[in-house]
Amino acid sequence: MKVLLQMATVLVVGFLMTGCMAHKIGYDRDFTEFNTKNDLNKIKNKKVAVSYVDGSIAKRTSGTFPVIPKTVLTNELNAEIMKDFVSQYFETVELNDSIKVKEKNYLQVNTSIKDFEFQIESHGGMALQIHLDVDVFLRGNLILSKTYYAERDGVKMAFGFDLFRSPRSWKEEQVHKNILDIYEKQFKPDLLKALKENI
Repeated sequence: MKVLLQMATVLVVGFLMTGCMAHKIGYDRDFTEFNTKNDLNKIKNKKVAVSYVDGSIAKRTSGTFPVIPKTVLTNELNAEIMKDFVSQYFETVELNDSIKVKEKNYLQVNTSIKDFEFQIESHGGMALQIHLDVDVFLRGNLILSKTYYAERDGVKMAFGFDLFRSPRSWKEEQVHKNILDIYEKQFKPDLLKALKENI
C-alpha cells in the first residue's frame, strides 16, 4: 500500500509540474530580481554582449511514468538569466547573435545549456541538475571556456504553504535559481581571474 501511495505521489507531482503537454520553461524576471543586486557600482568602460544560439533540450523527468510530458529548457532562457547576472556588475549589457565582437571595449559571453535532468522523488521532493557551457571573448580572443555543473538535491515542494502558486511555477523558479547560482558562485570567480590575466 505504501509503495502504491508513493507511486501515486510521483505521478501526481509530475503531472502538476508539467501539465498535459511538453512544458517549456520561459524566462521570468520575477524569479531572478530578488537574488540579484542592482545597487552596486557598475563598470562603465566595458560593454558586455551575451550571445546564444537558438536551441533547446527536451527531457522527460526521471522517476516518473512515460505519460509525464517532457520539460524544455532553451538557450534563450539561459542567456536572459546570464544577462541579469552580468547586469549587476556592468552598466551596458545586451543580447546579440553569436558573431564575435572584436571591439576592445566589448566583453562577449556565449552561453548554452549542455544538459539537464529533473528527478522527482517519492516524497514529492525534486532533484535538479544542470550543465552549462560558457565561452568568454575579449577583443575577439577566447579567455575562458568551461562547462559548469550544479545540482539542487532534495528540494521539497511546499504544498499548502503558498496557495497562490502552482507547482509548475515553483519548478520554473528552481530552474532560474539554479542557473543563477552557477553564474554567481562558479562562473564569477573564473571570469574575474580571466579578466585579471588578460587586461
